[in-house]
Amino acid sequence: ATSGMLGSGVLKAKGEGFSLERSEYRIRSPVKLRMIESREALDNVAAIAAIDGIDGLFVGPFDLSVALSNGAVLDPFSREVEAALDVVLDAARRARKIPGIYCSTAEVALKASKRGFRFVAVGGDLSYLRVYSGTVRAGMDLFNSDRKTTERIGQLFILNGKNRRG
Repeated sequence: ATSGMLGSGVLKAKGEGFSLERSEYRIRSPVKLRMIESREALDNVAAIAAIDGIDGLFVGPFDLSVALSNGAVLDPFSREVEAALDVVLDAARRARKIPGIYCSTAEVALKASKRGFRFVAVGGDLSYLRVYSGTVRAGMDLFNSDRKTTERIGQLFILNGKNRRG
């Protein structure tokens, strides 16, 4: 048996017909990945990779960057994170486990795949924004001032209290 903090990337949207309890979404043979998102996990990644019963290692580079900088930096492309990714890839390869990673964009995912990551999750984070003036529509490109990049709006949901339009 393994122990530790578990993460889940499943969004359950009540009222939209999606439920993990419904048979078509039930996982028959789940893939078991251990998250490598802390300095402790990185320091022990070879031992974690050697655990019987897990299928792979999964890196959240944003969370890992925060952990490695003691909360000072959110930079998934820092030298320290890049070096950590090499350590994770090596541990996964040696233990014959699947190396996985979260990527914010398709371009980052392609680079990760070429680097050796075999399980690549793209996007999936939910962002909130408030429009003070002007118009925002799905498909528009907006400048993300935190990441200093331009990002495309994929889906846009308008929330007002408990009401939602999509």
